[in-house]
Amino acid sequence: MFRKADTANIESKLSVDWETTRWNPSSAEKKALIAIISTDIGKQCQDDMFIESAKNTIKNANAIGCASPGSRMMYVEIAHLGGESAAKRIFSKMSKPFTVDKIFSTLMLDQNESNQNLVGSKIYQSRHECCVKWIKKYVKKYDGSASSNSGTSSSKNEQSESQQDKIINLALSYVGVKESPPNSNNVIFNTHYYGGEVNDPSLAWCCAFVWDIYRMAGLSHLFYGGKKTAYCPTVYDWALNNNLVVDKSKATYGDIVLFDWDGDKVADHIGFIISFKNGVYSTVEGNTSNGNNSNGGEVMLRERYASNILAIVRPKYGTVSSISVPPQQNTNNQTSGLSNSIKWNGIVDTGDDTLNVRNWAGIEYDLCSFSPLSSGESVGVCDSVRASDGSTWYFICYKGMYGFVHSDYIRK
Repeated sequence: MFRKADTANIESKLSVDWETTRWNPSSAEKKALIAIISTDIGKQCQDDMFIESAKNTIKNANAIGCASPGSRMMYVEIAHLGGESAAKRIFSKMSKPFTVDKIFSTLMLDQNESNQNLVGSKIYQSRHECCVKWIKKYVKKYDGSASSNSGTSSSKNEQSESQQDKIINLALSYVGVKESPPNSNNVIFNTHYYGGEVNDPSLAWCCAFVWDIYRMAGLSHLFYGGKKTAYCPTVYDWALNNNLVVDKSKATYGDIVLFDWDGDKVADHIGFIISFKNGVYSTVEGNTSNGNNSNGGEVMLRERYASNILAIVRPKYGTVSSISVPPQQNTNNQTSGLSNSIKWNGIVDTGDDTLNVRNWAGIEYDLCSFSPLSSGESVGVCDSVRASDGSTWYFICYKGMYGFVHSDYIRK
């Protein structure tokens, strides 16, 4: 069949390495090659070759410590785009465990390089974003339960996105945002902080950027005790007083970094740590530029060194264990305004599944410590709220603990 499709006598070319032999096919040879691989057998051969290649690449992913399906798929995606050397280069910049979000963040660091044809360069960003999106939507979690919009889980060990991932991914989503007009400090983070647009050269916004990222992620309580500050020295004092400062050599993904440019022990600038490798701190920062470290007017990825770092601050990250106090007493203030009085009693109705209980309305939020609930359990329904996708979630009380569940799985 292949010989019938081979109108340019390229049979001898099919058994050699085209890259090594530097084969530059003519238009007639290209036409014949397309005809061959378009046959049913040709398509099957391509599928078999790709499966074999993927298996070999997954073996390499396993060898470097990719423990989850999502991390292996990201390794394969990177290797398919840029080769094994590119995948190994990206993964060498990270500490374990490898997560999909951490891998994506590390890929984005390539945009700092002068060579803009690397696997993480801007021209490939949408490809990686699609991969992350579909992996999160369809790939089974580490415990073997498929993710879904139902709010149910077949296992008690479902893993949710880490708080560090939420912060870093949100910060990265603003890379390239600039104040407008220049030197005005008029930027979305200042708008959120001051309650309106500004035009004041004194309102530098690197700290407002960090404050706003925590606020928009629903994790305000992790930064400055949930209070507001746009002043870097205040953050430094807070970190010292709360024993949140860690050794510079132990900097890791999600940490806050404070800079001191002139060595006077006063914090001049602030940002987030993406990675620390071989003495280089890769960061994402607001109000910076290549010409002005602390007041450059843009959200950027930067590379920094210990000599300019005043402190590494590690907020008390971790999955929110439960909302174990009534909403008006809850320190993160997310549930402010919701009633904690039981309005009616309901029954969990999930068939053979269990029901996830989260610390806010929506499947993107962390699980509570008493999650999941078995079908048939009794709960008190205190209030209801709309999630970001428009679905209704109930604010429930279960044995004195509070959380949010999807309304579809509670019956009277």
